[in-house]
Amino acid sequence: MKQLKMTFASWPYDRTEALKDGVVKPRGIDLKFLASHPGDTFLRMLEHQEFESSEMSMSSLLMEKERQNRFVAIPVFTSRTFRHNGLFVRTDSEIREPQDLIGKKVGLPEYTITSTLWIRGILEHEYGVHPSTVEWYVERWGRGRSHAAALDFSPPDGVKIRRIPDSESQFTLLKKGKLDAAFVIQEIPSGICRSSLKDFATPETRRLFENYKQVEMDYYRKTGIFPIMHTVVLRRDIYERNKWSAMSLYDALLESKRKFYDNIAEWELFSFPWIRHELEEQRELMGDDPYPYGLEANRKVLEAICQYSHEQGLTRKVVEPETLFADETLAT
Repeated sequence: MKQLKMTFASWPYDRTEALKDGVVKPRGIDLKFLASHPGDTFLRMLEHQEFESSEMSMSSLLMEKERQNRFVAIPVFTSRTFRHNGLFVRTDSEIREPQDLIGKKVGLPEYTITSTLWIRGILEHEYGVHPSTVEWYVERWGRGRSHAAALDFSPPDGVKIRRIPDSESQFTLLKKGKLDAAFVIQEIPSGICRSSLKDFATPETRRLFENYKQVEMDYYRKTGIFPIMHTVVLRRDIYERNKWSAMSLYDALLESKRKFYDNIAEWELFSFPWIRHELEEQRELMGDDPYPYGLEANRKVLEAICQYSHEQGLTRKVVEPETLFADETLAT
């Protein structure tokens, strides 16, 4: 039987390593794993549909479904991250609580990306800070750099979004006092994110949630939500001609994750002296599989992000999670 040739573009996560290295092979698919930065991957897919399959921003997928519906997802979630840790203010700022952000100027990498969708949802639902009560400043805008531009997004009524000039960044504007807070998502700058956590590792700034790990653990205990950032999609034209490929790719990614879990049990392999303690703490809170795949195991998180997307004006209605995923994967 002739195999289906498929390029899968994704960041090389630990849970996808066995797939990348060819240790795991999807049934019936001649897979080429292309290691690609997520922001670049998403733009290449949203603007040009370059790959047969790829990692995809959850927020962009929700928006894209209403606009063009060119992708079919499988319930694999390559990236999940708590986001309280990304909020920064000046060290001398009087902002001490999330509610202090009301009426303030807050920087973002971009308004529509998944991380900012989550932090606005958390601020609104956990702390009463509605997006319309903040003036937002974004670094990324325009074709070739912005997911919002690729999806023809227009700000909803009542929401104020300003552009940060190319000559500035969240970090420089916060230092100058032209921003009151900044939300940062990357460890180092990339071509489409000008601010990074590395910039903010300075005595001039501090995290809004200085004990962010405890805050994030408490959030998980309260809500049961470990925020999903990215899923996996197939181009719709590929899926419609090869519907079996959805479960083949799902099964391969699931097996790749299992192999990583087996490896991490040998904690001496990792250059992290307290990894055993961290793993024990993580398992006590989140169980043996903190990165579950499948629709039912993730329904609560998916329903939350679908709700937040609609509330924030990114989608016209609340998207039903089932409508995002290939029919063949709905029983997972």
